[in-house]
Amino acid sequence: MSEKYTIKEISLFLAITFILTWGIWLLALSKLNLTLSNETLILIGTWIPSFVGILMTYKSNGINGLIKLVKSIFNIRISVKWYLYIFGVMPAIMAIAYVYLSLSGSAIPKSEFPLYAFPLVFMYIMILMGPLGEEAGWRGFLFKKMISRYTPFYASVVVGLIWSLWHLPLFFMETTIQAKLANDYNFTLAFCGYIIYTLMITIQISIVYINTKGNILAVILFHTMANASLGMMPLILSKSGATAVLVIMIIVTVILMVFNRNKLLDKIE
Repeated sequence: MSEKYTIKEISLFLAITFILTWGIWLLALSKLNLTLSNETLILIGTWIPSFVGILMTYKSNGINGLIKLVKSIFNIRISVKWYLYIFGVMPAIMAIAYVYLSLSGSAIPKSEFPLYAFPLVFMYIMILMGPLGEEAGWRGFLFKKMISRYTPFYASVVVGLIWSLWHLPLFFMETTIQAKLANDYNFTLAFCGYIIYTLMITIQISIVYINTKGNILAVILFHTMANASLGMMPLILSKSGATAVLVIMIIVTVILMVFNRNKLLDKIE
């Protein structure tokens, strides 16, 4: 398949995803008296990337490609090592930040849910707050297409920037965590911090993707664990906490990149 055709497919995926998602979210911002609540419109929007990714996979690779993608979403055959990575990296980052803030005497926000509710919260986040609704698109289609032409590191940076921009309308919606960050820190600071966070988490997800041979369930679980960790220890709700989390994320991501440098910097044949 030619590079020109691949870029055309990527452009079509991005155009449809942004137009549909932003169109739905702008309805929520419009303050119109709609039948659907803002929360419902936000939820629908979060499912657009996977919806478009599935359609584009079928268009690009036919029924066999579609079946392969769907199987990958339900493929639990992941090695113990990568299950530990999936469920350990973000909690470790948050734990280190928590210890640092505790020792420095900084105020620590309370958890958004009790520990015993974690399994239920995990499923809720996975299904209704992004991971399942996004990853068949961002990783299952976009990242997969990009690494057919570019190195995984380059693809990660591009996908991370696109992913950050896609969330932009959420910074202006009252009920979202993005809007809370914008109100607490001002929009510019919040969005710049969000871009850094998203770039780091994208590289971490890419490492999962590459080492599990494109397993989308692994990616969904990592994404969910990242979001759940922020809820369990919402350190980003204070300036000192947000700064600590970002700095530790950068350090951890660089370390992970060093250990996975060949897989990130070599083009996948």
